[in-house]
Amino acid sequence: MQLTGPTEASPVPTPAISILSSAYRTEDKLEAMILSVLAQTRSDWELIVVDNGPSDTIASIVQRYTDDSRIRLIRQTNSGVSGGVNAAAAQARGTYLVVLHSDDQLTPEYCSRMGGILDDDPAIDVVCCDAHLISASTGEPLHHSFRTNLANRRFTARVTLTDLLAGRPLYYVGAFRRAAWAAGGGYSSDPPNIEDRLLYLRILGAGGSIVEIPDRLSRYMLDDNSATYHPDSSRQMQRSLEQVHVEAARASGRPQDLAALEVGLRRSRYVQALRRARFAFIAGDVSEARTEARQALAQRWTLRAGAVFAGLTVAPGVLRLVHPTKRMMTERFASFGARTVRRVASR
Repeated sequence: MQLTGPTEASPVPTPAISILSSAYRTEDKLEAMILSVLAQTRSDWELIVVDNGPSDTIASIVQRYTDDSRIRLIRQTNSGVSGGVNAAAAQARGTYLVVLHSDDQLTPEYCSRMGGILDDDPAIDVVCCDAHLISASTGEPLHHSFRTNLANRRFTARVTLTDLLAGRPLYYVGAFRRAAWAAGGGYSSDPPNIEDRLLYLRILGAGGSIVEIPDRLSRYMLDDNSATYHPDSSRQMQRSLEQVHVEAARASGRPQDLAALEVGLRRSRYVQALRRARFAFIAGDVSEARTEARQALAQRWTLRAGAVFAGLTVAPGVLRLVHPTKRMMTERFASFGARTVRRVASR
């Protein structure tokens, strides 16, 4: 492991907030992430980027900014997301820890807003926020936020274990007190692909306090072509989610948590089945898409799932026309909205 940045011979003030970023194959988006951190209105932060490849290009991008003593670079052989994040956490000096993927960004108010909440209330262990959704293909903001894209349920600030077991989404860019991070065991890839969810569950299971605010303080790149949406990845994520949710509910043993688990499992299976149906349909496998849509309906009878299944059964050709049209209109609407906001802001 190689560390670039301040040393004991060149000390810098202890930061309040340590931002931990593991970078792998994100050369085209890494600089925008760094610039979003530099734009923070609160200045007592540090950014630790782990070149988790290693990649000479990633290292050179980070080294353009290491003249700022708040920015440090760690280079190591690839050890996955959890290995990269934990390597950064081991070097972090801040009171609060924040994970930020190298292809996502913070809004300028993130550190001020999130750090301020933790500063003001020592009883809060973790604070979470919402995020703007950004199309990875166009770079334009989408209509929904992270939370509204996944849940339209009534918002409450306090997050409970029962909430998570029932399927409440939490955006991964939370701000953690160092003690809560340690109590939750940091990032773990066992099981894989759900490091943030597992950490939240462990903290709540240990009696920690998590609150969520509705502020959109991050920009999350949404890529419909991501490997996450591939059927194999979807099934692996489903298995991982079910494993950690079942373990958390059984460890709790409370009737409300066990009941919430059943609700959450159905909701998660429904969402993942619809994603696999969409992927199969785009790939031209109507039969597999129909099977997955039927699986979604078996978990939850909704108008959306019913319409997808009916379309795949009766008129798949019509769906082929509707899907690209819907996507095109969504992207055009997002692009128009972004241009309008920029025009208004420039006046």
